[in-house]
Amino acid sequence: MCTTLNLASKTGQRAESPAAYNAKQLIQNYDQMSFQDRPERSDAFEALPMMKTICGISSSARELLGILISVTQEQDWNHGDPLIVWPANEYLSMKLNCTVRTVQKRLRELLDAGLITFRDGPQGYRRGYRNTETERIVIEHTFGIDLRPMAAQVHEFISKADAIKTDYKETRAIRKRASVLLKSVVNKLATLASPKFADTVTVEKHWPAVESAQEVMNVKYPTKDACQIVLNSLAPVEAELEKVLAKLFRQKARAESKENKSNTSQGESSDTHKTTTIPQPSKEGLVSPSKKGSGAKGEKPSDITGPVDATDWEPSNRLKPEAVRAYLDEFKVTPNKIKRACPNLVQGVELFAGNRAMPDDWDGVEKSAMWALQQLGIADHAWHNACAVMGKRAAAICVLLIYEQSARSMNGEDSEVGAPGGLLYWHAREANRTGELKFVGKIYKYLPKIRSTKDERMPE
Repeated sequence: MCTTLNLASKTGQRAESPAAYNAKQLIQNYDQMSFQDRPERSDAFEALPMMKTICGISSSARELLGILISVTQEQDWNHGDPLIVWPANEYLSMKLNCTVRTVQKRLRELLDAGLITFRDGPQGYRRGYRNTETERIVIEHTFGIDLRPMAAQVHEFISKADAIKTDYKETRAIRKRASVLLKSVVNKLATLASPKFADTVTVEKHWPAVESAQEVMNVKYPTKDACQIVLNSLAPVEAELEKVLAKLFRQKARAESKENKSNTSQGESSDTHKTTTIPQPSKEGLVSPSKKGSGAKGEKPSDITGPVDATDWEPSNRLKPEAVRAYLDEFKVTPNKIKRACPNLVQGVELFAGNRAMPDDWDGVEKSAMWALQQLGIADHAWHNACAVMGKRAAAICVLLIYEQSARSMNGEDSEVGAPGGLLYWHAREANRTGELKFVGKIYKYLPKIRSTKDERMPE
């Protein structure tokens, strides 16, 4: 008598799936590996953290896979035994602190990801047997969860994890550079659009590129390629804006110098930073500047200096190099503290020095001061005069603080610096007259107020 087979009826066997078929292929690959090529138990734990990203499994499924790996023994990996474990679902639920139903779901998730498969017994439950003498698994009497699909992919997971970590670091670095560059370009365009310059033509020319870059950077996690496009598009914009601003600052400084000269001739001099009268060096009191740096191009010293009493410039023994170092040590002035007090300066130096960080030493401070001199349009003879009176180190600190004050004044955080060269002359004259570096107080004024410690306060 012929009977028909009812495919809809339950047979008690686990249904076949594409994931189970792929797991069989991986098991064959693992069995064909030599003992030297097979991964160790420690390799599996090393690849475990990145399996969530590579395989797309949940955190709880990854935690369950870690428990299954921990159940195995070292000789299972070293002697080529089948990597089969047979913990009960109740045991796994206790380890995961969840229900048995959740354990079943997570096992199914690992099966679909191609990390495990099931070796079912005749009665459908898990059990295992090890040889009492060798402690090796007897495959004929062992049924449970087979980890060989995962073990066959461990070396691949480790190589992918290294590639992902490298790509992640590169993406973060490029994303940070693009964000800093975008912020710098926006600040420069805001400066050009301010009433001080009102250069709307340049702003309208470059604003579309800024809007496109903002759309890319406003995404929560912009890709590396997108950030690289932002860098390539904004780098020439940054260079052009820097040239435009430098030209405008020089023009404004020259105009204010002429205005100060006119006010001085009419007897209307002022001691504020905005209208500082630049002193005329005397032959008796002031060291004359070198011939190489007699002034900016097209300028004569007589065009930007004014008369001053020669007694103000008598040499002072309190400003010898040893005295300057002692003064800075007394007030705990360090390159790192200057760097933290001048974030706008650090940002400018890093952008225009090939994205290299400003060094935390005195050589880095002096090199940054030479860069700031060009940005502020300070004439060479003003710099040589400050070095002759205060020393190169103190003069460099003064220039950096003038640059920071000028940058903060654009955002309304500090008073405006009308003539940077005049302000440098004023500090040099006060240092020569009193023997004190009054600009040191600016460092403690500019230091971040959050998490300030006792050492970062202005010494009494």
